[in-house]
Amino acid sequence: MNRGFSLVELIVVLAVLAVLSSIASAKLRNMRDEAEAASCRTNLANLATAEQIYATHHGYINFAGSMSDLEPYITGGGGNGPVCPSGGEYILDFDRRGGVQCTWTERQAHGSVSDGIKSWE
Repeated sequence: MNRGFSLVELIVVLAVLAVLSSIASAKLRNMRDEAEAASCRTNLANLATAEQIYATHHGYINFAGSMSDLEPYITGGGGNGPVCPSGGEYILDFDRRGGVQCTWTERQAHGSVSDGIKSWE
């Protein structure tokens, strides 16, 4: 009587392990993407708060003209603004009525979001 595993049994075990591995990697990838999106939403909320503080300090007559105007309110003067966790960028659009739209564009590897995640709309 032979002791050990047959070739068929080993192939079945490897196939089961491959299926479990693919399920686990897909789940981990989704969790990472969700964490990056949550971090991005937090950064956008911080930008919205910084814009409100900027407007308060300037008498609600001037809104920030650029991201550099908001840096002291975001970083406490440290000079580092929010960083997109997936390598994208934050874009602030200022209009003449004082409206601000903050969007987030993902890097191409994750696809493209034309209008991004909008913060305080």
